[in-house]
Amino acid sequence: MIGPISSWINRCAKAMPEFVLPVFRQHEKGRLLAVSNALALSGLATVGLALSTAVWLVVSTVAAGAVVPILSSIMPVVFIGLWFVLPLTGRIQRSPR
Repeated sequence: MIGPISSWINRCAKAMPEFVLPVFRQHEKGRLLAVSNALALSGLATVGLALSTAVWLVVSTVAAGAVVPILSSIMPVVFIGLWFVLPLTGRIQRSPR
């Protein structure tokens, strides 16, 4: 499971430099920002999935019963809240009205 996830993270990291130079020379900075944002979010989601899977593996080894699904389902919620929802709420609060 970890092999495909790390492979996806590497692809996201390597895709950006190969994409930047031609697009930057064509003066399409808006497109560059959109693609780089999508790649960054994709990589961040993949890291969250990998960490959640690692937590599930450790908890399932150490504990048994109802604790495993409860703790394993809490971790993705925490990652989504801290990595996606919290920055969006800060951006919404700072936006001029």
